[in-house]
Amino acid sequence: MSIPGCGTPKTGSGKNRTTWALEWTYSDTGGTPVLDTAQSDRHPDIPIPLTDAGTGRTGVRFPKGLRAWVQHLSAQAVTIATAANNVHPIPVSVDADAGTMEVQFAAANGGTAPIDPPEAGTRVRLTLEIEAP
Repeated sequence: MSIPGCGTPKTGSGKNRTTWALEWTYSDTGGTPVLDTAQSDRHPDIPIPLTDAGTGRTGVRFPKGLRAWVQHLSAQAVTIATAANNVHPIPVSVDADAGTMEVQFAAANGGTAPIDPPEAGTRVRLTLEIEAP
């Protein structure tokens, strides 16, 4: 059985899994993530799935599971022509038992310092596959 009340159920390797998708933008220069509710999966136990997790990081909550895999993670800057605005999202930690992960942003042109915050209006897309408990 997939995780009730969320995502798209599917089966992989004989296990019940759910695809969980979130999409958000950064509303201001303070790094506040704003969920796109029309494009995101929702779960009644997770009313606010995004938090500012500190320097260059965004916290993500998802339904708890046995295992979780990042299937897709991308960021689209508003000002693509400006190299400093092009960021690469990096999954820093994924904890399926807790239903949490952190995403950190680094410069797409090879910089190693965290970008905090991404440019206002930057759009992020995340797809997770979660194995049901």
